Amino acid sequence: MFTSIANISPFGGIFAIDKQIKTKKVSQFINQELGNRGLLTTYSYTDAILTDIYTVFCGGSAIEDVNYIRKNTLEKLKNFRAPSPDTLSRINKELSVPSKCLKTLNSENLININSKMNKFLVRSAKFFDVLKKNIITFAPRKYRTIL
Repeated sequence: MFTSIANISPFGGIFAIDKQIKTKKVSQFINQELGNRGLLTTYSYTDAILTDIYTVFCGGSAIEDVNYIRKNTLEKLKNFRAPSPDTLSRINKELSVPSKCLKTLNSENLININSKMNKFLVRSAKFFDVLKKNIITFAPRKYRTIL
């Protein structure tokens, strides 16, 4: 049996990963946790997060690598739309929060507490059975939550 060279990808393992992501309904989980971006947007938070993940799995180390990987591999995935690097940057910015300056007697430090993404990270760990289901996070009182 002969396979067309047009159907070969240097990142063939991504197809097995994509199949598992679809089987476990990861897209639905991300959409449920992060919500919708809006009515007039083409790409969802799921599209952006999976593009980031797939790009790293395919050896990408910068957001610009999305173009090559999208053209040579991601476009071959069924029912998956990878945003451009520009769109990916805008979506990532939507999910970010500004850093705050924490001053102590001896120093000044920038800290970043992104509650939405921190909760998403913990819930993702639970979704993938990395953490036990009923965990209480220990943090300063104003940030303490039961997840």
